[in-house]
Amino acid sequence: MNRQVCLRSGREPLQIAYPEGFSGVKFDPESTEINISREMRLLSQDEIAVVERYLDPKNLPYKQSLNYGAIMVDQDDPLLQIDHDALNQVEKDSSLASTEFAIGGGRRSLYERVLILRESGFAGNGSKSLSPA
Repeated sequence: MNRQVCLRSGREPLQIAYPEGFSGVKFDPESTEINISREMRLLSQDEIAVVERYLDPKNLPYKQSLNYGAIMVDQDDPLLQIDHDALNQVEKDSSLASTEFAIGGGRRSLYERVLILRESGFAGNGSKSLSPA
């Protein structure tokens, strides 16, 4: 899963080196550093975690944070491989609010429901061994 992010403050763009031994997912597998500015760009969840750690006040002489944008859900997202009943059970087991029905009535599509869960920060795959982020 990838998400659009950008720097909140209008300071200079940042070039953040991947930590030594980084084994997380890279949006661009050939990249050797993460470049981030005030323009939205897609990063993997692992890269976002690296940027968030870098933005710690101990590393920068000024306060900086991220703005978050749209999420790009992978076609092979495990939650897209289950049906509505199984997704209802995932929500129940994780103590999450049901996303099955829209406020104005009508049943949401499976994709809409997965997108809502991912945007709210749920990182599980439907297995009881994983929990919300």
